[in-house]
Amino acid sequence: MSVSSTHAPTSAPVESLGTRILREFRKRERIVLGVLGVIVVLAVWELAVIAGWIRQSTMSSPTIISERIVAEFGGDRLLPSLGVTLRAYLIGLGIATVVGIPVGFIGGWYKRASYLLEPWLAGLNATPTVAIVPLILIWLGIGQTSKVFIVFLFAIFPYAFNTMVGVRQSEAEFLGVARSFGASQSKIITSIVLPGAVPYMMTAARLAVGRALIGVVVAELVASNTGLGFLISIAAGTFDTPLLMVSVLFVGVFGLIMTEVMKGIERQFDKWRPEPSS
Repeated sequence: MSVSSTHAPTSAPVESLGTRILREFRKRERIVLGVLGVIVVLAVWELAVIAGWIRQSTMSSPTIISERIVAEFGGDRLLPSLGVTLRAYLIGLGIATVVGIPVGFIGGWYKRASYLLEPWLAGLNATPTVAIVPLILIWLGIGQTSKVFIVFLFAIFPYAFNTMVGVRQSEAEFLGVARSFGASQSKIITSIVLPGAVPYMMTAARLAVGRALIGVVVAELVASNTGLGFLISIAAGTFDTPLLMVSVLFVGVFGLIMTEVMKGIERQFDKWRPEPSS
């Protein structure tokens, strides 16, 4: 006679509230700690101004700056200036991307081309771009064209150098196998060299967005009568500290947004890097 035994269904262990909170915190740890750090700094800053440790004439409080942001949004200076800066920034960065990547690719793939390009790239990169801004103004005058050209000079070198390195780092193993099977040069470039160089290009783009932002602000400080850089100059000259801080804040926030966007794109393209077989 068989004896049938019944087993009570086992229930999954109940997750405690503390465990759930800890798990959610770990998922969003970077965002939570980043926001917390900003809040702490702003609170200390506000208290320092209230206590008189910081003079409002030299460094406004976060409360005054936030009120000025609201006021400037309703005015006719901040948003138009932001639009002018963004236009010069995006055009200059776009031209640097279109020119810098092919220059770096040619210099990395063709040895003789690198002999011709590297002295110029190294020399211009070693020369502080700010030092040649007066020369650019003599050539192009004060206006949009000179601003775009200055942004271009600030942004092109990360593209050129990183792309050159990425092309040169192509796995010799893959290149040898492709050539042994009679693959054409165009096929090698599109299937091996380009995917291997793309992560380097994306790193270059992340560097270039920051350098281009520096370039457009420098250009507007010395070679423009419009834009956020010009607004910073006007605010500093009139001791309008709240407007100065608002303008700098907008530049910083835009730079942070662009950097985070490029980091996300870079992580996606990093999957293209070929992995050598063991």
